[in-house]
Amino acid sequence: MSSHHWRVRLVGVDLSDEARTIIEDLIAENERLRAQLEDVRLNQTARPVAAPAPGASSREAPSRAPTLDTRRFSDTRMLITASAEGGIKRTELNLYYRQRRAGLGNYDLKTREGDPVQFLAVAETTDTLLVLSQSGRAYRLPVADIPQTERNARGESLPKLLNWPADERQAAILGFSEADQERYVILGSRTGFVKRMRGHYFGSSLEQGKVVLDPRQTGGPAATMCLSNGKADILMVSSGGMSTRFNISTAPLQAGPGIKLSGKDTLVGIAPVFEESVVVVVTRDGLGTRRLMEGFTPNKAPGAAGKIMMKSDEVVGIAVAPDEADLVCLTSFGKLIRFTADEIPAKTAPVQGVDIVDVRGDAVTAVLALE
Repeated sequence: MSSHHWRVRLVGVDLSDEARTIIEDLIAENERLRAQLEDVRLNQTARPVAAPAPGASSREAPSRAPTLDTRRFSDTRMLITASAEGGIKRTELNLYYRQRRAGLGNYDLKTREGDPVQFLAVAETTDTLLVLSQSGRAYRLPVADIPQTERNARGESLPKLLNWPADERQAAILGFSEADQERYVILGSRTGFVKRMRGHYFGSSLEQGKVVLDPRQTGGPAATMCLSNGKADILMVSSGGMSTRFNISTAPLQAGPGIKLSGKDTLVGIAPVFEESVVVVVTRDGLGTRRLMEGFTPNKAPGAAGKIMMKSDEVVGIAVAPDEADLVCLTSFGKLIRFTADEIPAKTAPVQGVDIVDVRGDAVTAVLALE
């Protein structure tokens, strides 16, 4: 019996959370093994992959099996997940195996009801986790101080680890190494403001809780951040699928407009890009696309109205994802799915996207790329 049939049979069945988690993990493992077996068969027969039929629906299943999951990271490389109210843990990255896109994923961070899981980061145990709060304050937390657990486990309280005010909420988290002090940290607010800061400001001398992106200047809470080597352009993407690209040298050292937003549109992602870059864009309802930056002409300066990046008003995140990268997507229920980036077709024009996560009443909240 197929995994799909088992999932259908689970709908409406009265099971404990623990039993349902075990069953869904077994279903996901079954999918992974079936996909790897199919990949071996394809490699043995050198069977060409058929082109999709004209007008095929974006909701169709993936047309290819993923690359065999032989990639291994350092045992000290950690995947960090965190919730809206501050639950946080780290788990060895190698424990997250590849699946096919559009799969169900596996449960990861456990939280109490009403506390959605929203944040992802990757870092070495010797690194620091930068935490940007919605009030624009920056905090440093040694990765080694974050509780290490298996998958599908509860974490520790981030507010407790950082000893921050009860009303503080994180906006973004970012792995930060000693070498990153030679780079730039790019900050963005929900209102589309951007700020460029030297990485050394976030070194060991950083005052915990220092305001680095003042909402009084940006007109709204902090939303996102990324690292840049100082040579790449900056790409900003909004929840409404709009985007702008500009040279990092034009990004203000004091907060200033980065992308002009209208209505209820908000900034959800910021990333460093080159002409040859490919950027994945994901939506709340589990769709994704990859946009080629070639032909995506940079603006002369930040602050312009955006161009359409993806045909959606529910974009939740972006990541630079070349073909050889793996993608990790996170959902509000704390599920994770990892698959190869080249399972998502790269496009030069805006599209609605293809299925990347089977959300089933859940919602995608974050994405990151593993290179």
